[in-house]
Amino acid sequence: MAAAVILFLRVTKKAEVSPEPTLSPTPIPFELENTFPPPGEQEMGDPSIALQLTFTRPVDSLSVVVKIKPVLEISYATSEGGKTLLIKPATQWAYKTKYDVSVSLKSQDGQVLPAPIEFSFKFLPMEDSPLTEF
Repeated sequence: MAAAVILFLRVTKKAEVSPEPTLSPTPIPFELENTFPPPGEQEMGDPSIALQLTFTRPVDSLSVVVKIKPVLEISYATSEGGKTLLIKPATQWAYKTKYDVSVSLKSQDGQVLPAPIEFSFKFLPMEDSPLTEF
């Protein structure tokens, strides 16, 4: 009879339950998502357009350092959500001039880009546009 009692205790022993793992979202790294207009040469109807650099996290506007060659007076701001940096010339971008842009900044939560963002662009006047025919 003693063997039956031991067997009964083994069967009724509660299995240990592991706690459910806590899922946490993977942090989004701070990086550039998009540039408008894209780097390179392109026709542009409005040479006073603002460059738009969109990031994965809101930008700390006090940390922004923009360098443009040839030197041009600019202003910059962030979009309402803070993820897009707008860089606007005081007058306009000169057609047929290559601009080299370097941007350093950090996110509002303190993440720093591993290196400055660097790109070049050149705007060309619009050709064969219905708007230029008038």
